[in-house]
Amino acid sequence: MNRKTTGLAVGALAALALSTAAFAGLRQDMPATLWPGTFLDVAYGFLGSARNSADTNQQIGCFTRGNNATCTAVNAAGQPGSCSTSNASHLAAIHSMNNDAYLLFGWDNATGVCEFVYVRNFSYTPPKAP
Repeated sequence: MNRKTTGLAVGALAALALSTAAFAGLRQDMPATLWPGTFLDVAYGFLGSARNSADTNQQIGCFTRGNNATCTAVNAAGQPGSCSTSNASHLAAIHSMNNDAYLLFGWDNATGVCEFVYVRNFSYTPPKAP
């Protein structure tokens, strides 16, 4: 390589390094949200977004008791929603959830039984602040 080519390569690498430092990765925010339906109600959000919210109402998560689990969410307006399940695949999803996960669950609004539970552990979900 000649000096000009070497200089261009070094400049390109420096620009790449600076751009990587400037853009530290995708970050998203998704508050606890409830979406009522005719037969099926849905709740979703990032655990970190609910924890970091300015209001004192938001929460979303699940807890287990033996072979049963309950998922709950409360939106910023204080509207609650929850469901219970003993479905093995729902329990597996809940047990895979980390502290900063995305949680989506839906339930039959007549029975309160979870119809689905979806968990996503991803780098773009915000960590919970103290």
